[in-house]
Amino acid sequence: MATRSVFPSRVPLTITAALLVVVLGSLLSCRKYPTQPIESTSSSPFLGDPGTQVTATNDAGLITWLTTGTDIAFESLSHYGPAILGPLKMVNINSMSVVVLDGTVQSVGTMDAEGDSLFYNGGSEPAGSAFFVVVPGAANPKPSIVSGPGGVISPDCKLAASVDFTGDSLLLTHMPDRTVQAFPILPGELPVRFSPDSRRLLISTGRILDVADGSLTTVPFPLPDIRALTWTADGIWALTVSQNPTSSPMTLDVYTVTNLMTGQSREIWRSTATDMMGFEFAMSKDGKRVAFLRCTPMNIVPTVHYLYVCDIPGGTTTQLLSVAVRLGVGAIPGIDSFSFSPEGKRIAYAVEGNIYYSDL
Repeated sequence: MATRSVFPSRVPLTITAALLVVVLGSLLSCRKYPTQPIESTSSSPFLGDPGTQVTATNDAGLITWLTTGTDIAFESLSHYGPAILGPLKMVNINSMSVVVLDGTVQSVGTMDAEGDSLFYNGGSEPAGSAFFVVVPGAANPKPSIVSGPGGVISPDCKLAASVDFTGDSLLLTHMPDRTVQAFPILPGELPVRFSPDSRRLLISTGRILDVADGSLTTVPFPLPDIRALTWTADGIWALTVSQNPTSSPMTLDVYTVTNLMTGQSREIWRSTATDMMGFEFAMSKDGKRVAFLRCTPMNIVPTVHYLYVCDIPGGTTTQLLSVAVRLGVGAIPGIDSFSFSPEGKRIAYAVEGNIYYSDL
């Protein structure tokens, strides 16, 4: 799935038993599994090399890289703040042409992609009140409402999962004919991710629904407070953040990637008092890279946003960008959102309302 790995959502989704993978970071203490320090390098400061600029409209907020590998969907913001108005747009990174996918959006809560489809929560009602699907490559792309909040699409684009508006049923919509199956769920449960073969669906409490017979199982290694996740051929990889570990008084939080099916775990980052956690995380679709945002403490002016990318197999974390937050400049201050390309070899990011990308 396109990355906010899969969860391209501006509001953090708290999951009690198991979900989500992506990662954050900070200054100097990144560790290689199990104990050796991960090499840390610094490159591409924003003022020196911001990457390739794609838009110059100062209106890009939440972004998701579509599975075409050449198009990026983004929420267009009229201004930064609680009352965000603007259509859902798409930009081609080669032609830099922008098209409107949905001109009626008031605010987008989540946004992601599978196959030739883009799904998002939003619309003319309050953010997250409805789950829409649109095919960006269609001659006349028209959004189609599927159901309530929490939408995800299967990799084969044949199923859309969402929650009904009462919150007590999980709805599986068969996209070709729009027939719907309903399954009872617990209060607050949401669909999170389909398996690569589209046959199973992970739910936010760590339960897995078999879409063929409706049976439910639980992931073998549930984890609390998952920040992001991705489901690959070798398991469900989840990013978790544990705060204030007793092992080191200088460490504020530890970032760990764990396979919820096998229990395999790798610590990838330790932050210190010199920086703070950001709210954005992203993981590449293949589970090999994770990106995270950190910033300077609130008592340090100017605030600086740092974008880090961790290559998990190679054991290297790189500072990709550092951006000073200049209030009043552009629609969105600092780094607002980022997303990996489908093959994981590029990352796009929204900086002060404009979209850029870099090769990795």
